[in-house]
Amino acid sequence: MSPILVAVKVDANEADATTAAEIAARIERLPASSWHARLVSVVGIAHLLDAFDSLAIALVLPVLIEIWHFRPNQISFVLSVGYAGQMVGAITLSWLSERLGRLTVLRLALGITAVLSVATAFAGNDVTFLFVRALQGLGLGGEVPVAATLVNEMTPARFRGRVTSGLQTMFALGLLVASLVAIWLVPTFGWKSLFIIGALPAVLMCVIGFIVPESPRWLALYGRTRAASEAMDRIEAAVSKNGKRILPPIESIQPYSMRRGCRFMDLFRNGYAVRTACIWILMFCISTSGLALVTWLPTIYKTVYHVTLINTFLLSTLLGLAGLAGATTSVVLIDWIGRRCTFMTSLFGSAVPLAILGWTSATSLIMVVSLLTIGNYMIAIGFGSIHGYAVEIYPTRMRVLGAGTATSWLRIAQIVSPLVIGVLLGHVGVAAVFLFLAAMGIVGGLTVWLTAVETKGRKLEEISI
Repeated sequence: MSPILVAVKVDANEADATTAAEIAARIERLPASSWHARLVSVVGIAHLLDAFDSLAIALVLPVLIEIWHFRPNQISFVLSVGYAGQMVGAITLSWLSERLGRLTVLRLALGITAVLSVATAFAGNDVTFLFVRALQGLGLGGEVPVAATLVNEMTPARFRGRVTSGLQTMFALGLLVASLVAIWLVPTFGWKSLFIIGALPAVLMCVIGFIVPESPRWLALYGRTRAASEAMDRIEAAVSKNGKRILPPIESIQPYSMRRGCRFMDLFRNGYAVRTACIWILMFCISTSGLALVTWLPTIYKTVYHVTLINTFLLSTLLGLAGLAGATTSVVLIDWIGRRCTFMTSLFGSAVPLAILGWTSATSLIMVVSLLTIGNYMIAIGFGSIHGYAVEIYPTRMRVLGAGTATSWLRIAQIVSPLVIGVLLGHVGVAAVFLFLAAMGIVGGLTVWLTAVETKGRKLEEISI
């Protein structure tokens, strides 16, 4: 029986509820500081390395097609198999994070990613390569929701959106770095060199605990009051520069109703069903419109528009720049216009250039690249905020499970959409691919308009139903 289904649900006592409320109040009073910047930078490196490993397969695929003679239907399978592992990792490691802690499981995810990235480089044939990529997906899929939750739970509501969007900007930076590195590395040292670099998460796994503490909110929820207080003391000392900066007073404490433990079906009980359906659809649409496009474009450029390998890497870099710009824009927008407006702007905005490409059946490479760059910029605005939003809409007891399960839909889209794109590209044409991606943007935008709850400026405990 799945461990998700047998998790025990226990009421927390009144003393623990008071402690948890005090921890939340201590977090909420913190001003923006250099410590928060370090938090985003350090945890963000995990995102950056995750993005690097995720895009590596797309960048080396044009080379692997020639080495292992992949047919079009096999190309889709190569892209999808890694995402299948990421889907399993998103759910499994999220479940572990609710029980073992955010920091512990984040380090586990980094270790899995690093070891299996090196193993991928030494895969002797295509079957072994695909098997190892699927296993590596466990770490890649689990890292994103766990890292987003860790940062989210230690950030005040006043600027939580900017901080979590800033974290996702590191993912976009990782995509750009991967493209830039591939321009020089792959032609010079071969495709395996990209995966050897993927061992870098092992270094972060060893040092992150010295810089980032365990989530005080999670520690308090599970009755580890001393550890929670020590984690907060550590954070407050860093923010106040060991007392040199006076912190604001703690607001009055009002204990919140809370429970320990969760089951998978709790995502659909007590008013959470609409939120869960909303974030699942939103993840699927953003992933299909964004990440699927990024992973397929190197192959589309080479096979449809007959671009050379080096120019394919250069055009992927341009797309990476657009993605980084979009993610940076989300940092500005998310706490200004709110989550709902940010997502609708992103999804509807990305649908327009993709629809133009589909309806006009553009053949000019300049026009194609220009409209795809605009589309990727727009979808990156939403992608820059989506993980932070997934974390916000659930209570602490099931925050990572909710976000991880939602992230699994992002991975499901990455499994399904390459297959759909492969069929459309092989049997209908590239115009149908662009129309399909535009439709995903429209569906996602309508979902936000009809069902999304606004979380701007609200404390995590207040958002819980």
